Amino acid sequence: MIVNYKHAGAWVIQYGKMVGAPKDAEGKSIQEKVFQGGTVLIKPGTNSIIDKNWLMIKDNPDVVSRLKSGELQIIEDVSKSGAIKSDSGNDRIESLEKYDQKIAVDIVDGTMDSESLTRWKKKEKRPAVLKAIKDQSEKIKNADEAFGKGE
Repeated sequence: MIVNYKHAGAWVIQYGKMVGAPKDAEGKSIQEKVFQGGTVLIKPGTNSIIDKNWLMIKDNPDVVSRLKSGELQIIEDVSKSGAIKSDSGNDRIESLEKYDQKIAVDIVDGTMDSESLTRWKKKEKRPAVLKAIKDQSEKIKNADEAFGKGE
C-alpha cells in the first residue's frame, strides 16, 4: 500500500495482541503475558507499507479516522499489482505521470527526499506539478541550510 501522510511529524502505529505466557521446562509460567505484534512507522509524505502490515493496521481506529479526514491518503493499492517487499517510501514511485495532477502535487508536497523530486522532475511535463517539485526542492534546500546540512 502506498499512502501519503499529511502531517509534520512521524506516526508510530502498534498492532498485535497479548498472548499466553511462555512456560519453563516444568510448565510454569515465566511471566504474565507476552505482547506479540509489531509497529509501523509512517513518516510525513509518501510511504510504502508492507501488505501484511497494512492488513494489521487498516482497521485501527486512528488509521480509519485519518483516512476519513484526508490526513492519510491511499495513493495506490499495490497489493493488486504486486506485493511490497519493504517499507521504502518514495523510491516505490518511479514517476508521477500515472497520478492525476492533484494527487501528484500532494505526493510532492509531502516529500522530503531530494532524490525522488529530482527523479520525478526528469519525467514530469505538467506545469503545476513541476512548480510543486521546484517549490518543495527549495523548501528542502532552505531547511538543509538552516540546520547546517547544506553544501
